[in-house]
Amino acid sequence: MQALQISQSWLWRPFQWWHVKLNVAGYGLAEGSAAQTTSVLLPVGHRADVLAVLALALPDFGEADVATIDAGLTGKRRDGGYVHSPPRAAWLDPFAWTRNGYRVTDRALLARSGVLNRVLAVVPHERTQSLGLDQGPVERLLRLATFALHSTPGPVSPRVQHLAADDAAQILAEQARRARRARAVAGPERWMTAPAVDSPAAGGPTGQGPGGEGPGEEAVAEGRTAEDPATAGPGGGSAARTGLDPSD
Repeated sequence: MQALQISQSWLWRPFQWWHVKLNVAGYGLAEGSAAQTTSVLLPVGHRADVLAVLALALPDFGEADVATIDAGLTGKRRDGGYVHSPPRAAWLDPFAWTRNGYRVTDRALLARSGVLNRVLAVVPHERTQSLGLDQGPVERLLRLATFALHSTPGPVSPRVQHLAADDAAQILAEQARRARRARAVAGPERWMTAPAVDSPAAGGPTGQGPGGEGPGEEAVAEGRTAEDPATAGPGGGSAARTGLDPSD
């Protein structure tokens, strides 16, 4: 599981229905019914169903408690500790600027967007493929920038539009370091299973040999961070990208 997205269209809001889809490594190029089968985790469900699915997909989600998820699903502004677009972004997003934002937890980065169609994207730190900043001419004039997390091919494309330029640059640098550290200690992925529990019979915690000495069969190399020069974007805008060495 590379990235997960929870969404709700305005037509579903009276019924409190939600839809959950995800990017899965190796299935990004599937088409038609195959794509539907491999990318949809919850076709339709209520809030309790979403929380149950999220707990299965990311059992060690860290500090992202129910309040943080609720703030991502329906909150605005600083609800749940989210960093959101500044008021000047209303020139570009008169309604959505209070929703556009992000929240970083111990386990993942959450990207919130949309007013009519609400969207919350969740990307585990160790699954971050690369990061980018986009800034068009109007955004540059307003000192705004759009932050994007690049995942494997699939239906989920996490991004936070029209952040303050300083906030966008800060989250780009911090998330690159955070993803690199997470990759260095991440073990083999076992999503939709409970976290591993140390077994006395095994002689040590998961990832170690008998007696807790030496690495086990799985080892994860630390990723590398490289920053490309800014390149011209459409309409005279600019884009910057930070690549992370993918292990999947």
